[in-house]
Amino acid sequence: MRAMKWINPGISAIVFALCLAAGLAGCAARATDVLTNPEVFGRSADDLHYAWAQVDKNGKVIAVVDGRPGALESDEISAIVFSPDGSHYAYSARNGSKWRMVADGAPLGPEVDEINPACVVYSPDGNRLAYGARLDQKWHVVMDGRVDLKAGYDSLASFAFSPDGRRFACVAGSDAKQAVVADDRPGRFYDTTSEPVWSPDGKRLGYAATEDNLHFVVLDGSEGKPYDWVGPPVFSFDGRHFAYGAAKGEKRLVVTDGTKEGPEYEMPLNIDPIAFGPKDHRLAYAVKKDGQWVMVVDGREGPGYVDIALGSIALNPSGKGFAYIAAVPGAWVVVENSRHSPSYDETAGGGQLTYSADGRHLIYGARKNKKWFIVLDGKAGAELDYKEITAPTFSPDGKHIMYNGRKGKKWFVVVDGAAGPSYDSVHRPLLTNKGVEYLAEREEEDSLLRCRLPFTSAEAGRTVETKLSPLPKEDPAEICKPCRQQQDLLNEEE
Repeated sequence: MRAMKWINPGISAIVFALCLAAGLAGCAARATDVLTNPEVFGRSADDLHYAWAQVDKNGKVIAVVDGRPGALESDEISAIVFSPDGSHYAYSARNGSKWRMVADGAPLGPEVDEINPACVVYSPDGNRLAYGARLDQKWHVVMDGRVDLKAGYDSLASFAFSPDGRRFACVAGSDAKQAVVADDRPGRFYDTTSEPVWSPDGKRLGYAATEDNLHFVVLDGSEGKPYDWVGPPVFSFDGRHFAYGAAKGEKRLVVTDGTKEGPEYEMPLNIDPIAFGPKDHRLAYAVKKDGQWVMVVDGREGPGYVDIALGSIALNPSGKGFAYIAAVPGAWVVVENSRHSPSYDETAGGGQLTYSADGRHLIYGARKNKKWFIVLDGKAGAELDYKEITAPTFSPDGKHIMYNGRKGKKWFVVVDGAAGPSYDSVHRPLLTNKGVEYLAEREEEDSLLRCRLPFTSAEAGRTVETKLSPLPKEDPAEICKPCRQQQDLLNEEE
């Protein structure tokens, strides 16, 4: 199973924070830096807030958040992290030999010997902040500025809040062993553990562990049946069920609720990803059988294909049906409820299929003979005059459709078929029932633009641009560096 080819400068990645035992060298800006360090840059998950570090007139490093320079001066600061909704930000700052966390521009917590910038994590609601700090030779979890000096470890990794933000877990290392620490209580130490996985309701916690070459899943502190390999668990939407991939010798299978073993299949790298329905307990995954790839939904095998696009499975929120992208000789097709579409050369978004929230509509972008078009409920729209498009998506109420399109080197945000202004880079637009909002850049400007397209107001139907504070004059492109790196790849293809 492979990922489909996709290069999209209009969308930036959301990176899961994996903590390492030691601090990350090179991920901080110092007062001796002449230019802003491009690695000390932050962007919120919705791409509507941004930050960077720069040296002020006093030779000290400050954080610039949403174009506004902060007042707190330091000798060095680390990468800047935003809360999921972008309303809060944090970074670690060094003065002299000591480090301290800074949250929303104010010092937080004690001074410590080191803070790992990759271990700074907000809860999903943004109300809590956890980070890993070293005091002497031990690493500690600091929660909301408070540190438990009694709980020290050789290393810390994989910080994870529960979805409701009330609980917290991470992986701790001690004497070459690893344990998952949940709510300040360490579990059993194993040879290795995976990152902790919370159920959607935050009531259950699971992870994969290894001990003496045996692999098993630990759920709520109880060890499951050992296998030759296991993957981390995946929970159903209500947390009542879970599933994971496992290996018996050269065969792969899916285990449900710790005891129900599915059929055994040929051995790909793994069975991944496993998907539960968004509102029910339907279970879907792709496997290899007799040299072909098949999609298994609720234990029923679909037809065989040359390949299935990694992560393309979409389960209808209404519980009625599913869709995925599969390969036939020389082309790709979209399979919905075991019926496949006409063949395509490529689909937008690396194989992203999107159902409307009520499950009544399915939309995706496709390319045939160098022409892109939108497919809605199985019907292909008119050919689009774009060299590239991103995967289309619905507004939450299903009334609006949005995607990004590229003509030459210019990008446009297209809403309900109407293209907005052109830009050199477009950060991932946020589509709501009230309108669209995004950050964009034009080469001739030295600032980012905050762009709004309201659906209901006096400005409805017109894109409103607000010029934000100037970017660092030394290299204003650094704030969109990931976008530009992908744009360079596109240029090479042309």
